[in-house]
Amino acid sequence: MIAAATLCLALAVAPAAAHFRLIDPPTRHFDALDELVGPCGNAATPSPVRATFGVGNNVTIRFGHEHGNASVFLGLGENPTSFPLSVGFLDMTAKGNYSIPISLAGVPETSAKSPATLQIIVNGGDGVGVCWCITRCDVDLTNIYPPRRTQQNLFQCADVKLDLPVKASTSAPPSASVSPSALPSTSKSAGGYSPATTSKDGYPTKPTGASYPTDGPLLSGASGLASGLASVLAVVAPLALL
Repeated sequence: MIAAATLCLALAVAPAAAHFRLIDPPTRHFDALDELVGPCGNAATPSPVRATFGVGNNVTIRFGHEHGNASVFLGLGENPTSFPLSVGFLDMTAKGNYSIPISLAGVPETSAKSPATLQIIVNGGDGVGVCWCITRCDVDLTNIYPPRRTQQNLFQCADVKLDLPVKASTSAPPSASVSPSALPSTSKSAGGYSPATTSKDGYPTKPTGASYPTDGPLLSGASGLASGLASVLAVVAPLALL
């Protein structure tokens, strides 16, 4: 029974060693058997070093099977336990390295510069039911059931620091305002007197300190006209007495 168990464990570990490995960003933790444990491959502690991750960055993995697919999710914060944002997906049809395109359009702007964790889930490994094999194997190894090929989810995580563009804030233009010191004084005008006021009957009164010209063409003409009339009256008056 011990020999059978040893053989079955060997069959389980051999394919697991080639499941997948996260290359970039650096994985939080890698172990062929631990990656069967979600959400981060049996690694609950974030990496002390975070890679900067932003627009244009992809996730690179090494896939060790003939077919499968990879899904990439994002959780926000120092050590998220849920990964609600789906940011990437890729079908794989052969062994090799794959670059998974990532879209970060769904990340809220408030988290544009925040720590986060990428969760990579690969589906399509050649699984072996270890417990199933141990309990069904005969001691003489004559009746060993063949290993089962099963689709299983494999987990790895990468801790990153997001570096996304932030939209420039748009603020309203400053309102136009005039300080009291910029307003003209109403105590004195440029001529040195107060503005005209209104009398009780509604007509403007003479401003305090105002002076009006006493000579000029108009006044000179009026004065001459009055003088002429006086002369005419001086001639006409005696004639009226005759």
